[in-house]
Order: sequence, then structure tokens, then C-alpha cells
Amino acid sequence: MFAAISLVISMISVIIYSSGVTVNKSTIILKMIASTVFLVCGILARKLSKNNLQYSWLVISGLACGFIGDFLLAAKYTAGLKWSWGFEAGLLFFFIEHILLILALTGIQRISLKDIIISAIVYIPFLLLFITGREKLETLLIPMIVYGFILIFVTVKAFSIPAALVNSPTQILLAVGIAFFCLSDIILGLSMTFDLNAEIAKLFSCPKPYDTQWIFFSNAITYFLGQTMIASTIFYIKK
Repeated sequence: MFAAISLVISMISVIIYSSGVTVNKSTIILKMIASTVFLVCGILARKLSKNNLQYSWLVISGLACGFIGDFLLAAKYTAGLKWSWGFEAGLLFFFIEHILLILALTGIQRISLKDIIISAIVYIPFLLLFITGREKLETLLIPMIVYGFILIFVTVKAFSIPAALVNSPTQILLAVGIAFFCLSDIILGLSMTFDLNAEIAKLFSCPKPYDTQWIFFSNAITYFLGQTMIASTIFYIKK
């Protein structure tokens, strides 16, 4: 029930954030209202479940880093707050969130050599894509390569956790939530590396590129759903 309510709230946050597609000074306010939702969900999940264990604190700390990262990214692209270091700082906080999620997952099940090998294999196509787009990424190439591997690793680790350790519905909630969160980052990363609109237009033989709004909405819906699902797991996982 808690997860279902949280997902409904998450959808509302997507609508709120998507209403600020045009970048202006109100965008940062809309972004932070939406971002507050998943952080509050995590805190409420801990309070209602009285979960004061390691997993809950690591996940809430990660959500707080995501909240800060959201602010920095929103500020980067908001009129009047064009910080040259905004994207890099935002990326750093999201990187920390993923590290905290990995630590939370290792509290359920230790990292195995199998996790690392599978992650490396799955990551190969993404690595090749980053190398192909290295001229556009410039100084961000190495950070993006490292960040990309962490995204794949945390997703693989989430899916590798046996349902017997957390029960089947919770395992699905956790794995799908992390997968959505990482997918949102992948969409953002690929949109930075390639002109996704033009590539999609070529793929479907369209006369002109698609509107960029589909990238914005895809990134938003996977991000907020993922973060809210992750926050909801605090209510169920007592580790």
C-alpha cells in the first residue's frame, strides 16, 4: 500500500516538473518541488516502519544527495544561475548517491565476482558509445565512463539479490526502481553524447527530428518513478 501511494505521488511530481519544460527561473522551483516528493517518501517510510537500520539511513542519505544534485542541475540551466560548474557538481552528488545505494545493497548481500563480471560485459556497448562521442564529451569523458559503469553495476547488483532475502514483491520494487533511476541517467548521458532526436528520426525514416520534449519527459518519468520506488523500499527492507 505504501509503495502504491508513493508511486501515485511520484506521477504527480512528474506532471509538476514536466509543466516547467521551458527553462526559466520558475523551473528550479518546479524541479525542487518534484524532488522533495521522493525525499519525503523516504523519510516517511522510515518513520512509519520505525526502520532505524543501516539500509534506511544509507538510502535516505542517497536521496538527500539526489535532492542536492537536482538543485545543482536545475540551477545550472536556469536563467540567472548559469554556474559553469553546476553540471559537474550535480554529477558528483548523483555519483555519491549511487555509491550509497551500492553500500545499502551490500548490506543485504555482499558483492560477488559474478556481479562485477556481468556488469563489465553489459557495460561494453555503453563504453563504446561514450568513446564514439568523446569529442562532444571532451573533459567529461573519463567521469562519464566511470559514472556509466557504476550505473550498470548498481542495476546488476539490485537484480542479483535473491527474493528470499527481502521477499519477492520488495525485490521487484527495489530492482525496477534502481533500473528506472539508472535508465534516466543513461537517457541524459546519451542525449549529451549524441543528438538523440536526429538519430531517432533516422531510425524511423522521419523527415525531421522529433521534438526534444520526449527526451525531457522520458528522463523525468524514469527518474522520479525510480527514486520514489527506491524510497519506498525503506518501508519493507529491515537490514
